[in-house]
Amino acid sequence: MAAVTGAHLISNRLNAAQVLAAAQTELLELLGDPSVKKVIVWDPDLIQPMTIIAEATFIRKGGVTKMVRLPVTGLTERYEDASEFIFLVRPTLTIVDMVAEAIRLITLQ
Repeated sequence: MAAVTGAHLISNRLNAAQVLAAAQTELLELLGDPSVKKVIVWDPDLIQPMTIIAEATFIRKGGVTKMVRLPVTGLTERYEDASEFIFLVRPTLTIVDMVAEAIRLITLQ
């Protein structure tokens, strides 16, 4: 995880470019090895806020080949070439149930 130094607050002004760069660096670190094919499964309410940090082209640099919204159906048939599934979701009961169902479908593969 990227170290938080507070350098962006030295002059009592927020340097948005430094905050953005730190967030992008941390996102790529979280995605891991870019040579591994990944699918991101999104909570629909997080897609728009994430575009502040990174557009789809930037996210693909982390090895993401596909991005889908919850709820998903036919997950295994469409994305069997992916090695990893990353769920970017809020911790709500409804969404956790959707994630559990998606994982169940993946493990039945």
